[in-house]
Amino acid sequence: MDLDFADDVIGIQVLRIINADGSKLHQMGIVLDKQSQQAGHAVWYYVYKGGQLIGQMTNGGWSP
Repeated sequence: MDLDFADDVIGIQVLRIINADGSKLHQMGIVLDKQSQQAGHAVWYYVYKGGQLIGQMTNGGWSP
């Protein structure tokens, strides 16, 4: 990632930190066990792995 900008560019210092340390947020695709569509996916789902809560689904789109 090219971060060769002046230090007074808004957000550049934070972007440099994220670039050096790595992102703490991740985006991924999942397939739900339920076959019914939730209206607008207004209901958040908790995501578990091996019985342990590892995250939350905060947005979704219906696809057959």
